[in-house]
Amino acid sequence: MDDTAPGGDNPLLAENQMLRMALDIMPHGLCMFDGADRLLLANRRFARLWDIPFELTRPGTSYATIQAAVKGFEKPHSLSQPNPPPGWSGVRRREWQMNDGRTIGVAVTRLPDASSVALHEDVTQARQDQEQITLLARNARGEEFAVLCLDLDRFKVVNDSFGHAVGDVLLGQVAQRLRACVRDAEFVARLGGDEFVVLQCGAPQPVGSTALARRIIAVLSEPFNLGGNTAQIGASIGIAIAPFDGENPQALLKSADLAMYRATKPTAAAFCATSSRKSMPEPRPAAHWKPTCTRRLAHDQFHLVYQPQLNISDRVVTGVEALLRWTNPCGATFRRLNSSRWPRKPA
Repeated sequence: MDDTAPGGDNPLLAENQMLRMALDIMPHGLCMFDGADRLLLANRRFARLWDIPFELTRPGTSYATIQAAVKGFEKPHSLSQPNPPPGWSGVRRREWQMNDGRTIGVAVTRLPDASSVALHEDVTQARQDQEQITLLARNARGEEFAVLCLDLDRFKVVNDSFGHAVGDVLLGQVAQRLRACVRDAEFVARLGGDEFVVLQCGAPQPVGSTALARRIIAVLSEPFNLGGNTAQIGASIGIAIAPFDGENPQALLKSADLAMYRATKPTAAAFCATSSRKSMPEPRPAAHWKPTCTRRLAHDQFHLVYQPQLNISDRVVTGVEALLRWTNPCGATFRRLNSSRWPRKPA
């Protein structure tokens, strides 16, 4: 074993050090307690989320000691959830409101021996987005407004080709372009993964949401510069209009999500509305609204390769096939676009 590797020649020590490294780079806080509520292990993210001294994350620290150092309080709806009965396992979801304004969500898995494992994450933005959606829906009660659910096309290709870090950069740029498409009174949020939601208020419907969907598709079809890599994606959009497609936020989001699912089908338009109103305009064909990666071909994306043709009997080269290949900026492999052969057969 390489002496420079963690643990040197001790495999068990190396394994423990690698486990500690993996725990400390997790995006979530993690902790484990024994049946007597004494800490078994915790990662660095756990201490940073709760803003507690790192000394309190040493094994043996009691849960009560850690809780006393937390600058916040558990929300009432979280306190009302019962623990699993003795000898049973179960998951309990808890939330804390921190004094600095953050909201921390915890998923606690209690095991039959009363020990527990918990994952912790900052859910502040998600809760603010939910509250904003609910507030806007209440303020617009009785008025027409639209909910647009977006799913990014070819986002998985970017993630697989360039890595998740580049994918995160792409999501940030998508969010910036979406905000540039909407007015101050409108709202943009990321639901998770590569899905976003836009609320449009104060615009005549369905004309307003249709125009907004077209603007969004146009701006998201422009190439993205991802730190030296170029990606071209698209978007499928589902539209739901209140009060026709739902009278509460949950129903509207479900309707818009179903419409988005229909829009992702290959034969569908890039946006789809659930409303059955006769005034709803028909979406344009998918070929117009779903630009592909071939829409813009940057320089130096084509190159020639030559494939010899051999006579099987004497292994003599009898011709050459020229293949024009394209390096797809969306991250796909080379594709054969055309070919020509030499020598050509006589007419």
